[in-house]
Amino acid sequence: MSTFKFLHCSDLHIDSPFKGLSSVCSSQAERFRNSTHLAFQNVIKLALKDDVFVNFDDDRNDQMIGLVQHFAKSRQVVVLTCHRRIFEEYSSKGANPVTVG
Repeated sequence: MSTFKFLHCSDLHIDSPFKGLSSVCSSQAERFRNSTHLAFQNVIKLALKDDVFVNFDDDRNDQMIGLVQHFAKSRQVVVLTCHRRIFEEYSSKGANPVTVG
């Protein structure tokens, strides 16, 4: 049986700024504001370092897209790819694609 790594993270709140920081010193408040973005960067670094992302054959890729769609119903999911075919498949299934670079 082959094994795979599954990296799950939740409640990063990348799009939600911290509130109520007026009573905290400005340098500490800035650290809080940056913490969600740093947490996300660390997740991506871990995923890349531990080779979490792999290429699938077409059948497994379709299954994975279905699994991602299932998870995306109740949480935010980020999929990174450098493969145009994968990008287009996720896009055709309703993903909100973002191209970087």
